[in-house]
Amino acid sequence: MKAVTQEYNTRQTMLPCNYEFFYYEDRTTRKIEYHHHDFYEVYFLFSGNVTYIIDSRSYSMKPGDILLISPRQIHKPVFNEDMGTYERMVLWIDPDFIRRISTGQTNLLTCFEGAFREKKSMIRTSTSSPSLMKPLLLKLNSSMHSNEFGDDILRDVYVREVLVLLNRMYASHDMGRMEPDIEVNQIAERVTDFVEKNIDQEITLDTLSNELFVSKFHLSREFKRYTGCTIHKYIMQKRLIYARELIRRKTPITQVYLKCGFNDYSSFLRAFKSEYNMTPKQLMKTGEGEHPGNREELR
Repeated sequence: MKAVTQEYNTRQTMLPCNYEFFYYEDRTTRKIEYHHHDFYEVYFLFSGNVTYIIDSRSYSMKPGDILLISPRQIHKPVFNEDMGTYERMVLWIDPDFIRRISTGQTNLLTCFEGAFREKKSMIRTSTSSPSLMKPLLLKLNSSMHSNEFGDDILRDVYVREVLVLLNRMYASHDMGRMEPDIEVNQIAERVTDFVEKNIDQEITLDTLSNELFVSKFHLSREFKRYTGCTIHKYIMQKRLIYARELIRRKTPITQVYLKCGFNDYSSFLRAFKSEYNMTPKQLMKTGEGEHPGNREELR
């Protein structure tokens, strides 16, 4: 079957399913803002001149590189000059689905958890790995667009195989080969680390300036220059990501807003409704809902 590529679609919500898969190939790009998901994203680059920013780190990608993006990470691609043909495949996958198909011997979340913990989101494939991964992804793509007998079973088989291969690649890849292509902005790194560790506390620009021994002006300017968003917006998004995660874990809402650093429930409610188009109680009841992707943020 001929490989099926898709027209780019701005939807950032995941349909009620275990995973979704997309294959895009185009020459048109647009400026993308920071965004986040409530699922894991695996991004496979096959051609194009792309730098991908994940929190405080930027990855200058090469064809064959793979990114593992966590639900708690804010990210965006930056398209460089001479983009050429932009070919990529993207797998969205529900964390609970990965937990269900893992075993006592094989935790398929290992690569995702390691990438988040170590702040090393990129896998640079060896000369042999792309020849293993791309044909597998093409088979997954074909099965996603076919209703032949058994394709529903094959889809699950291919996704499991992709996850196993990703974990093997992550366990064996050499970070040293990628160091020249990973840029760490020290200001942004220190801000993101502090926010992550103190998300339940009040964090102001004065607080950050005092803790990091950097002037408020320099701090604000450098963070905005690197990330494209203000420190206030970044902190708010991180609080809301964490709040959504806690609600999905069935944490009482009376505890959620305090754990996420909001001073009172009313300010938490306003921010949550503005970001997700639903109240925390509605999310608690349904377990799903609108995502900021409905604002047509792009991947």
